[in-house]
Amino acid sequence: MPGPPKTAAQLQQEAQLAALTRAYSTPLAVPAPAVPVLPKVTDLIPELPPVPAGGYTRKEANKLFETLVQVPRRPSWCTTGEPVTVKANSVTIQLTNPDLVIHNYEFRLEPSITGPRLRDAFELWRREYLPNAADPGTHVTFDGKRYMYASSALYAIQVGQAREWQAAMAIGGGGGRAGRGGRGGGQQRLQRVVKIKVKLLGVLPIKDAIDYMQGIASREHSIFSYTGAVDNIFRTAATSILTPSGRVLYDRRQKQVTENGLEVVPGYTQAIRAGSDNLLLIVDVTSCVFYEPMPLSDLIKQAFNHSAKHSLSYHEQQQLRRALKNLNVYPTYVESSKRKKYAIQDITQSAADSTFFSLDGVNTSVADYFMREYNIRLQYPHLPCVIAKGGAASSSRARRSTTNDTNVPQIYLPLELCMLVPGQTAARSFGNIDHNKFKPSAMAPAERALMIERGLQQIYDPPMDILTAFGLQPTFQLQEIQGRMLEAPKLLYHPDSIAPTLVPDGGKWDMEQHKVYRGVTLERWAVLPFVPCDPIKVAKFIKQWAGRMRDVGIQVLDHQPPILPPADPEADIELAIQHAYLQAGREVAHPDLLVFILPNKGFALYHGIKRACDVTFGVASQCITLKTVQDARMLHIDNLCLKVNVKLPNGINVRMDPSYMPCVATIPTMFMGADVTHPAQEIRSPSIASVVGSMDAVGAKYACATRIQPIRMEIILDMGSMVLELLQKFYLQTGTKPQRIIFYRDGISEGQFTEVIRTEVTAIRKAFKALDPNYEPKLTFIIVQKRHHTRFFPLEGAPMDRLGNPMPGLLVDCKVTHPFEFDFYIQSHQTFQGLAKPTRYSVLVDDNRFDPNHLAELSYRSCFLYPRGTRSVSMVPAAFYAHVTAARAKAHVIDGERNGQRFFALSTIKPELEKAMYFM
Repeated sequence: MPGPPKTAAQLQQEAQLAALTRAYSTPLAVPAPAVPVLPKVTDLIPELPPVPAGGYTRKEANKLFETLVQVPRRPSWCTTGEPVTVKANSVTIQLTNPDLVIHNYEFRLEPSITGPRLRDAFELWRREYLPNAADPGTHVTFDGKRYMYASSALYAIQVGQAREWQAAMAIGGGGGRAGRGGRGGGQQRLQRVVKIKVKLLGVLPIKDAIDYMQGIASREHSIFSYTGAVDNIFRTAATSILTPSGRVLYDRRQKQVTENGLEVVPGYTQAIRAGSDNLLLIVDVTSCVFYEPMPLSDLIKQAFNHSAKHSLSYHEQQQLRRALKNLNVYPTYVESSKRKKYAIQDITQSAADSTFFSLDGVNTSVADYFMREYNIRLQYPHLPCVIAKGGAASSSRARRSTTNDTNVPQIYLPLELCMLVPGQTAARSFGNIDHNKFKPSAMAPAERALMIERGLQQIYDPPMDILTAFGLQPTFQLQEIQGRMLEAPKLLYHPDSIAPTLVPDGGKWDMEQHKVYRGVTLERWAVLPFVPCDPIKVAKFIKQWAGRMRDVGIQVLDHQPPILPPADPEADIELAIQHAYLQAGREVAHPDLLVFILPNKGFALYHGIKRACDVTFGVASQCITLKTVQDARMLHIDNLCLKVNVKLPNGINVRMDPSYMPCVATIPTMFMGADVTHPAQEIRSPSIASVVGSMDAVGAKYACATRIQPIRMEIILDMGSMVLELLQKFYLQTGTKPQRIIFYRDGISEGQFTEVIRTEVTAIRKAFKALDPNYEPKLTFIIVQKRHHTRFFPLEGAPMDRLGNPMPGLLVDCKVTHPFEFDFYIQSHQTFQGLAKPTRYSVLVDDNRFDPNHLAELSYRSCFLYPRGTRSVSMVPAAFYAHVTAARAKAHVIDGERNGQRFFALSTIKPELEKAMYFM
């Protein structure tokens, strides 16, 4: 019997969803379901505008999607565990004028100019035109890129309208890097007429922010615009005292000079967040180590502890090359009024007295040139020269060496005649210079909290006029927050253990009385060193290791595996591994494990080994440094045992008592995780996406799917096919389909939440239907964030670990969390030094409608199941596995060329390894 006729609002909603589907329809690399699958959309707005003719553009669809989809609201506050009070590194901001409105303007130039010149233009406009544009006492800030914020209206213009001015500006030339026509090129700065445009984009009423923090504002009033404005206002206020550099504000008044001639300058990072009842200023401390202005020859003396009277070794020269690259120097032999800055491109391989160039047709060394032109006899002619970037050759510049095939001019400057420009960051490790010991990460938590409070008072007390004008006033005492201390889980080991069960205390334990839950059999293995080593010591270590594997429940059938002679890491790695492969299997069988001893933790050799074992030979591998063999510490040996057990099929190190995970114990549940790893800044290779999924009822065994995608692309483009691949594996291994899926997504910022729901969550739901058109598991999708600014400190006298951090198990879900969305912080681990960093969990989808207590407990207790060691880890294992597998896939990347075009692809893992967690 047909139902009641649909209302106009219902028909309108259906039209909106159909239009959205068309806007987002993209082919998915999985079998398509028979019926198009629509994203699940909740909390629809009752009255919507009509669908425009021709449908939506992608930009319009994005905006509409934000209004149609809302992330779950927090069902309730958590009540599990014992209450505990902690401090956070945040202070509340008092909104002293709730009726105030911040005016948001766009500031731009025509023709378009960016960078420091744009800020110069803003300062010119502020001096020349602002006094006539606003009431006295009006304050204006600028973010240096586009947005400008005013404490009152400028001019009588409406939203969308603009005012324009003509102004003459100096463009080009001036200081900075050397180069023809560039900064520091030495040319006179040119005057150019530009058009300054100031456009009113909108207004940001403080009352809207207050409503949002009280949970009564609609999503149309995005809090991000307001917090971005307040962040810029506080940053502008702080720069009247501190020196900005990137996101850090440095206090040069507090600098310290080390014996190596380094300047250690403390700094602060600050961020604005809307808390659950107040606007928050989150502050943390950092530091940076700068070079003092000095000749480069003096820097060499300090870095390598010698008088610079002899030549540099090859190793020293390579370190110097890395440390000096892109630093700015100026020549000391030129009058100060005529000096130019030069950026260092490289250093010469030869010394100043043996680096030649053609001068008037005669080969001349750099040392002879400076003696002839400047009457300067070099003190250190045996040291190399700086190769400066850019610039055409002239009478004051040494030209390119005659041994080089190209005729492009190049600037050579002797090291002793180059002075470092002040304020440049020192290399992290350069000779005897190691500035990691100056980092605040080694600072005790109590000392760090005290430094934050003192910094706040030094910067913002007494109140600043600019903050008063915008109705903002920070407090100076760190927030005290009511948290909860979660109970650790009961862990299950093999019944034959001395202690078959364990409830860890403080997030760490050992294997002294435990055997792994399910041990493997290790029958055929071999050891191949890639470094010269004492075979007797290696044999002793392997015997000790094999004995310890037996103690923890791994059955080792060969206690004296073949130990091959050291192989040359510069030779054919695959050939050496093939020899070890045959020796381990006695040339008749497939080996279980190959062990490699490496000189250090360098990536090149490690990746070569992993690629050969994973892709070519299909054998589990374990790399160990020579230092581990020499030290033979029991903790390291235990960790090796645990790694080997899960790298081989069917091995399980530990399980959790099902009573400690009641929300998933009785329903087939799959834990999934995803992450994207990106190459280093200077490397042009693709990003790698990884999705992992549990393959058993207890979340102990995981499989992975990896893909390459465009460089720096954080959204996973092939999410649908990767999830489908893992669902199929789960079904094949368990004979059932998971009815609940708990998905932990790492590496996503808060500004990307809507995009992730729109793309990745939609792709996941399509994968469900691709597996079975009638398959509708309940999905809970959670963002895992480690890159945030929030930290917690225990109160004096409260329980804390040996470093002064809160004990593992701390849960915080109020005050510093979102005003009304479902998020919480958990500190689940002990750190090795300094202040522990909690993990933030943000629930974007929750079909399972989890009780907040159960979801927080499940997330925390899962951190005890990471199989590499006997410590709880900082975030759920599913997210950790995704990170590890994405990093492992770097070794599988094919960098090739086809039809003259460079291409990348991922090699296929051997099927023998897919039954085990080979990536551990």
